[in-house]
Amino acid sequence: MVAAAQTCVHVLLRLCKRTTKLRAEPADAGYAAVDALVAATILTSTMIFAIEAGYAARHAGQAAFEVRRASSLLRYLMQTDGPPTSGQTGGFKWDVSTSQAPEMTSASLPTCDREVNATSITTGRRYHLQTDIFCPPDNR
Repeated sequence: MVAAAQTCVHVLLRLCKRTTKLRAEPADAGYAAVDALVAATILTSTMIFAIEAGYAARHAGQAAFEVRRASSLLRYLMQTDGPPTSGQTGGFKWDVSTSQAPEMTSASLPTCDREVNATSITTGRRYHLQTDIFCPPDNR
């Protein structure tokens, strides 16, 4: 029985030595995890900046499209003749007004100030165009 106990103790000591044995690791073993974290941080930052840039480009494109549409509408309304009018077209509220300009002694025909204003319904941006024209017959 003593021999069996000694054998058990001997086996347990041998198992303990195997599990508690320390290995020496290279000095740069912990840098792999740090490198992976740095790479993940760089990738995340790049993705965030790319998403923000895409959003800004989309917003700028929509604003440019609205300016182009407003410019076309204002030029069209400026060329139309008739009494002062207002209305709503293509996402814009607009109004046209024509008023007698102060008398000029050198002009043979009286001039009028013609104003066209448009306001975007969705963004609230206001657009304005003004010019001097020869007065239509009804404004003389």
